[in-house]
Amino acid sequence: MIDHPLLKRQLKTLGLAADTQPQLDAWKVFLQRINAAYHEEDQGRYLLERSLTLSSDEMRELNEELRTSTVLLEADKQKLERWQLFHRDLISFVTEALYSGMEDDFYKRVLDFALLFFPQAEAGSVLQRDELNSFYFVAAKGFDLQELQTLLIPEEAMLIEAEPEPRVVYRNEEAYQKEANPSDQLKRLRIIGRVDEIKATLFIPILFEDKLIASINLDSFSQTLELDEELYAMIRVFSTQIGVLLQRFRLSGELEASNRRLENLANFDPLTGLPNRSHFLKRLNSAIEEQVAGFALLFIDLDGFKLVNDSLGHTYGDRLLLEVAKRLRKSVRRSDFVSRLGGDEFTIIVNDLENPVIAVKIADKILKSFMQPFSLEGNDFKVTASIGIAHYPAHSQNAQLLIKQADIAMYQAKNLGRNRSFLFTEELDQSVNERIHLLQDLRRAIDKGELELYYQPRIALQDLSMTSVEALLRWQHPKRGFVSPAIFIPLAEESGLIHALGQWVLHEVCQQLGRWQSEGISTRIAVNVSMHELQAEGFVNKTKAVLEHNHINAALLELEITESAAMYNVELNIDKLERLQAHGIKLAIDDFGTAYSSLNYLKRLPVHSLKIDRSFIMDIDENESVNKAIVRSIIALAKSMELEVVAEGVETLAQVEFLRALGCDEAQGYYFSRPVPVKSLEPFFAKESQLLSPFN
Repeated sequence: MIDHPLLKRQLKTLGLAADTQPQLDAWKVFLQRINAAYHEEDQGRYLLERSLTLSSDEMRELNEELRTSTVLLEADKQKLERWQLFHRDLISFVTEALYSGMEDDFYKRVLDFALLFFPQAEAGSVLQRDELNSFYFVAAKGFDLQELQTLLIPEEAMLIEAEPEPRVVYRNEEAYQKEANPSDQLKRLRIIGRVDEIKATLFIPILFEDKLIASINLDSFSQTLELDEELYAMIRVFSTQIGVLLQRFRLSGELEASNRRLENLANFDPLTGLPNRSHFLKRLNSAIEEQVAGFALLFIDLDGFKLVNDSLGHTYGDRLLLEVAKRLRKSVRRSDFVSRLGGDEFTIIVNDLENPVIAVKIADKILKSFMQPFSLEGNDFKVTASIGIAHYPAHSQNAQLLIKQADIAMYQAKNLGRNRSFLFTEELDQSVNERIHLLQDLRRAIDKGELELYYQPRIALQDLSMTSVEALLRWQHPKRGFVSPAIFIPLAEESGLIHALGQWVLHEVCQQLGRWQSEGISTRIAVNVSMHELQAEGFVNKTKAVLEHNHINAALLELEITESAAMYNVELNIDKLERLQAHGIKLAIDDFGTAYSSLNYLKRLPVHSLKIDRSFIMDIDENESVNKAIVRSIIALAKSMELEVVAEGVETLAQVEFLRALGCDEAQGYYFSRPVPVKSLEPFFAKESQLLSPFN
């Protein structure tokens, strides 16, 4: 009886009962199956054992690979940590640098950072390129920086390749000793920089747009320096970042400088450096808004500046303005505010001034500083100033009104003879408004035909014939009536309108000469030329052009120039007058004796006559001894220089006889005739005249 379950299953598959004796053939089959089962079991065991053997080898290989990967991962992890640490510290450094800007210790911090990440180095230095392409030390560790800063390293002595890269330079390399004959600077560098002690140097170039702008040198005295790939990469990142920082600082500095320049342009005069009109107005309004105790406003205008500018050019004018600005600053306190409004106008806010009268003393101090001539390239110029003064709050508490009042006072100073100051008064306001309206009317008078030329005859004292006439401008105002030339001529000179008036007079005179020429009359006409006209550029050519346009014989035109006008910028005047004379125009010195003239210059002036000023003639009877002596001297001087002499302002027979006895050639004045319209000259064209004829 078989009880084993596995055996029972096998017997059952063969159709055999477990409790009966099987036949022999059945047993054979049964035993074969058992044998096959064992064989399969052996094969299975073999395959299992073989499989286990193969798995162990692969596992060993996999384990080896895993161990290798772990080592590499650890290395990568350490590398990553180093980069993270580097980037963290670099970002911190850059952030702090951006916040702090280009402070004195910037390069020291750059060097400290470099030494921190390259601990093999024991010392170091930083050099920066200057504008002349030399390099100078800006930081050092392990060296005497003060000594190093006395050196300038030429570009050719730097460790620079065609394409600078970070690299280690060893003591025995040729690159370390490029100079065969080192300069004194390089010899000192060898000592101060301990060059002979250095074994190796890590050269870190700082570039911008491929140009070396600085270098960091890390030195070792005891060991060689190793530069692996990772460290090289870090150095490249570091040097690039420093280069970007330096360029950012440079651009930031340029932007700040540009902003400062714009600020200066907005608030300061580029020529003198003084605050400009805009800055002045801000300061004036601020002073009023702050309700300070009191201050004076000085409005300054130069006398005669336009003549310098017109005759010598803007270069001289600019230099003169510079000198004026210096004198103004020296004449006031530091707390006072000097500004240039434009042209030749300046203002001064004199602070902490409760009494307006004190401002007059300050103005006098300024005027005194102008007494010394201005020297420009060896030439001395006498320039004065007219100063108007207004006071806050005594005269006004409004900025614009205060400026107007100071301006009005300045013009009053000019009217009183210039080279003086004037304190504003309420009465001035009405007077200035009157002048403004008068000037506006004068501008319109030319076009409206309100101007007319009168002529005063000039008489030869020997035969009492009329030799020429002087053209004198008259203005018949439609409402004001006759306006004296003594009023409107100075106004025209101050405003610049004198040039337009002068051209109008010249055209009218030439047209009259043309009419006379057609009638067979060859009487010469004299025209007064102001200092402003004479100094103006193009005066000679414009005068010649008017003559040619009207086809006038130039010898029939005479230009009268005052003595003071002739002596102002005399060298230039001589050139102009010679050109006029060469064209055939007659020239005369008017008002002779009223200004200081150098005889040396006088004899060089190409003039044909001197006109004795009326003040000497009119006062002959009152101050006989002095004035007669002056007139006698002038006539003698003219005769010695072979010049004609003309006396102005002759009003009495006694004056005529006196002048005639001294040999005076010609005279004009009320004794012969007042200035008259052209039609009233007909009696003077008669051939015969007598001394006692009633010409007036």
